[in-house]
Amino acid sequence: FRVAKNLTFNEFKGGLSRAKKGKLVGYLNTSGAWQIPAKWQDAWDFSEKRAIVREADKYGFIDQIGDLVIPLIYDDAGDFKDGLALVKKDGKFGFINAFGTTIIDFKYHASGGFHEGLAPVQLNDGDKIGYINLNDEMVIAPKFDNGLKFENGIGMVEYDGKMGYIDRDGNFVIPAIYDRVNPFVYTEETNPMFRP
Repeated sequence: FRVAKNLTFNEFKGGLSRAKKGKLVGYLNTSGAWQIPAKWQDAWDFSEKRAIVREADKYGFIDQIGDLVIPLIYDDAGDFKDGLALVKKDGKFGFINAFGTTIIDFKYHASGGFHEGLAPVQLNDGDKIGYINLNDEMVIAPKFDNGLKFENGIGMVEYDGKMGYIDRDGNFVIPAIYDRVNPFVYTEETNPMFRP
């Protein structure tokens, strides 16, 4: 099909592609028609049937029809993963469910979103980073300078200024001796858990 002038779009995810017309963002369907009209200051891809939208520097979430299902009341927001989204309100981070109900209170100075049931958190400025589970239980003690999401059962962490990888119990599986590391990406051929 022919792309209109002043229109930019992304890849299709869940049958919708985020598209920008002028200064506003909406979503196209696979036929190239507007499924959700371009009316948002900014918008993100859908994750777990919700997409972050921003208007006047406040964040909320829409559903795949385009209805605002979680109001524009947050100072920042992350994608839904494991049924919860990381959101920031009044300077603190917490987690909400797909209906906008607070599941984990706004008490963290810093946090990352959930991946594989774990999220890195920092309770107060200057504290070490630990990991909580979906029930807000600290399951990996706060002892890291930085912590990133878990993928394929391991998480990247910074410890004493060096990078390494930990398992779900917080034990190093690759010691923190590196200046920089990247997430592991498994393919069918390299994934040790893959069984045809």
